[in-house]
Amino acid sequence: MDVKNIPRIMRANRMPVGARLMDGWFLRTTATAPKYGTVDTTTVTMNWALGFLRAKAVFDGIVSGKVWMNDAAQRVIEKKLKDNGLLVATPQNFGDLSKTPTMLDAEQINQRAVGMSGMTESLDDMDAALGNFVFQIVVAGTVSPKAGGGHRVEIKEVGIYIRDSYDFNGYQYLGCWNDANDTVSRNPLAFGDTVYNEDFRDWRAANGMGGDYMIYSDLTRIARTPPDTFSLPVPPPAPAVKPPREFGPKW
Repeated sequence: MDVKNIPRIMRANRMPVGARLMDGWFLRTTATAPKYGTVDTTTVTMNWALGFLRAKAVFDGIVSGKVWMNDAAQRVIEKKLKDNGLLVATPQNFGDLSKTPTMLDAEQINQRAVGMSGMTESLDDMDAALGNFVFQIVVAGTVSPKAGGGHRVEIKEVGIYIRDSYDFNGYQYLGCWNDANDTVSRNPLAFGDTVYNEDFRDWRAANGMGGDYMIYSDLTRIARTPPDTFSLPVPPPAPAVKPPREFGPKW
């Protein structure tokens, strides 16, 4: 079957976001990850994603577990503050969540993955649109020096967004699609045509179109009142300076 018919089958099975993203891939000029085409920042929204229980469960776990405060996140925050010259003798603001996710991507301090819907034969719109993807986490707040040394970090706002790559690299089974009756199944023995990533790469080679691209959702911003705080340790003392080596005999 012609893989370009798959968006039509998606729409027949209530997968409009997946269909829109795939239509976009077909309409783009050739681009192969990691050399992506123009970013898509409008098709996938956080409101849409959180309508799926598996995504909502991961999102709620991020918030309830305050993963921006765990040890790994604190180490990343400390490095970013240090790299940006903000661990100084006066209070400094960091992070600006009025920026877009594409601008904030280099500032992410943690992430959590969301998987596909499971082992049932049916697919849903999130499977069709994203498959596996990640929630990215960014923060904003203030860092201030502490009496006696070290710094106090106050996280006043947290941002969460979706980031994903839309491409057909590698080997992946994408389901069994029936062009005759507009059905789809995970079961490779179902009536229809089995489709793999390779089929899209073949279509691109034959048609000179088909462009891989990055997907970003909008940003969900969460105020932290009162702020979440942690301390950065006092920097270790500088190593002692060794006396210069003496040459020649000692009398």
